[in-house]
Amino acid sequence: MGIAGLCREMGQTGALVAYQGQDVRYVFFNFQMNLLLGLTAAALIFASYLTPKLIPIELQSYLWILAAIPLLESLTMTNSLMLQKQFRFKDLGMVEICSLLIWLATICLLLGRTPGFFVLLCAQFAEGLCRCFLLFAIVGFRFVGFSAARDLRHYYFYRFARPVAPLIVVQTLLYRSDYLLLSALSTTSELGMYERLGQFSRIPISLTVNLCDKVLMHTYSQDQNDQPALRKLVKESMLLIILGVVLITIALTIGLLLFLKPLVGTEWSARILELWWLGIPVILLTPILSNITLFFSGLGMQFQLLRNTTLNLFTDLVLGLLLVSAFGARGMLIAKSISGVFVLLYQAYVLRRTLRSEMPLSALTHGN
Repeated sequence: MGIAGLCREMGQTGALVAYQGQDVRYVFFNFQMNLLLGLTAAALIFASYLTPKLIPIELQSYLWILAAIPLLESLTMTNSLMLQKQFRFKDLGMVEICSLLIWLATICLLLGRTPGFFVLLCAQFAEGLCRCFLLFAIVGFRFVGFSAARDLRHYYFYRFARPVAPLIVVQTLLYRSDYLLLSALSTTSELGMYERLGQFSRIPISLTVNLCDKVLMHTYSQDQNDQPALRKLVKESMLLIILGVVLITIALTIGLLLFLKPLVGTEWSARILELWWLGIPVILLTPILSNITLFFSGLGMQFQLLRNTTLNLFTDLVLGLLLVSAFGARGMLIAKSISGVFVLLYQAYVLRRTLRSEMPLSALTHGN
């Protein structure tokens, strides 16, 4: 299941998001690749019968449901993405609510009657089946088809998969680099404080960019050939995100000052608050950088995303190596703050250059 998800990211989603033409073959190609990946994942799960040591004994009797889950997911991916491209988020929201209710109902019906792991598997299967049925009920079979022309393979695999494969690796390292550095160069106490701080610092981005990331990305994609509209959208989204993250950070700071001590105790609250003040630059920069990432993703600029992420990882590692061993979690936050400023300056320069380009962005991004 994990392998299939990784392969799907290597060009499939980003390619269809960035495509703004009317040729339905591009949608069909996405569907058939998702279906192929789902069948491959199911086949790999069934193949584990040949190596039973890889599968816990308790799960060996339920391989059929393990195989069905990624297959159902593969059938829903294209429909869901096309509804996002059509900005039918109300329909998607209703589908998710119904799927969640089915998941909860399955848990309630089976809990105490069957083993716990089988309850969770059945709930996930029922949720996937509900989502698949509802999505096909909404869109029908308009996006189901098969096509394998040379131009489709070039678009999906040559243009998108080439940069996305290393991008996934670099992103994975970037998301883990701070914890890896703290684990290797500092103490478990410093790592624990840093992790606790992360529980609070994730709130501002969750309440800003994460609430509208799908809408923003598809709007950037839709407006890629209307540069005045695109510039206006970037300006307005940046102002809204900056205002939102500043207000949320102020409110969260007040909340921590008032309630952190009763929640975690005097000693932990003092240490976390010290890290909080050092982490505010990272908290403020992260939603802005995320919005720029959504811009490049919507325009299909995968090579630019790779350059941005590589720069971010490089500066995090270099500065982290210099500061973490001496200052622990505080050093990591200082390193990420300085790194974030460098990365923001570079990405802002590329963003400004892209928006000022005289070429249509759909043509410009072919050589991004």
